[in-house]
Amino acid sequence: MTDTIRLRGELDLICVSEVYQALLIWNEPNLHGSPLVDYKLYRLIGNADPPLNVGSLLQTQLEIQYTDTPLDTNTVKNEGYSYRVTASNEVGASPPSNTVYIKAYPPDAPVLDLAQINGNQIDLTWNSPNPHGFAVTNYSVYRMDNSSPETTIQVANVSIPSYSDTDINLGFLASTGYTYYVLALNVVGSSESSNLAFVQG
Repeated sequence: MTDTIRLRGELDLICVSEVYQALLIWNEPNLHGSPLVDYKLYRLIGNADPPLNVGSLLQTQLEIQYTDTPLDTNTVKNEGYSYRVTASNEVGASPPSNTVYIKAYPPDAPVLDLAQINGNQIDLTWNSPNPHGFAVTNYSVYRMDNSSPETTIQVANVSIPSYSDTDINLGFLASTGYTYYVLALNVVGSSESSNLAFVQG
């Protein structure tokens, strides 16, 4: 029997074809003088930590790394995958390793921290949210008419965390005002909406 293995993993994406893959690597355990027979890698759908079982056998090999590809796009964006690995020598198998959970996430919601009138425009700035491994590709900026909140329009799609809205009605701005919010997007999808920013004056 061997010592327990430490498993590490990360999610990768081949952007051209939108193929997700799990990159998995583990340490070489202490075999206690008995030759290695194999490593067995197990996979479960969903976040199974601590797992009820080690999962279904995915791969048997002698190398200490494995790329699970292609992953099902819907599964990796929703339930995710859990992985564990064991090592066997001529005496027996090690206990299962720690669980590595692999899932694709959209960015966190931005924080809209500035919305102010600047002459004939409204300047907006927000933070760069955590993209969870996949870079933010763009931000969608939305504006609500405060006299009719159900009327929401997208006013911009930008690649940087700021925007100046010049398409405003100054009379309307003075009397009723506007409310803004922002979404961040990456290849996985869209974040939740940012906080609301109200501007009037």
